[in-house]
Amino acid sequence: MLSRCVVVVTLAIAAASMPACTGTVCKLPAERTGIDVMTGAWRIVSVRGEEVAKALPEGAREPTLMINDDGSIAGFTGVNRVSGRVDADKLAQGVWEAGPMVSTKMAGPPELMALEREIMLVLDTADAVVHTGGSVVLTIEGEEGLALMRAE
Repeated sequence: MLSRCVVVVTLAIAAASMPACTGTVCKLPAERTGIDVMTGAWRIVSVRGEEVAKALPEGAREPTLMINDDGSIAGFTGVNRVSGRVDADKLAQGVWEAGPMVSTKMAGPPELMALEREIMLVLDTADAVVHTGGSVVLTIEGEEGLALMRAE
């Protein structure tokens, strides 16, 4: 009987700590909410379902994002540096609402410029954040936009 109670309590705790999702918007667990879940350095590992590593020419740097606790965003999108801001209050509800993103204006190889355009488009138009363990997916109307993994 005791082991059955332990299993039930363990399952209840696990269920309570998982995000509650409705459609494409997930509410974050109470112990990790809002900007706290997103704060830190991220690697952009896929754009619209396409693996970034396969698109990078040899020697190219991986795109990254740094999200600060005040909602400011800084990063590298393949050729240029990018910065902007996300609404931290809406992020707490699983909603991605970024203000205008700005970037430096250097030119680069065509494949990196194309990757960069897609990253910027997703950052500007994403509408939700879905958390899956150590990764995050920014979505646009339920479709994958950017998949992010914690940078080491």
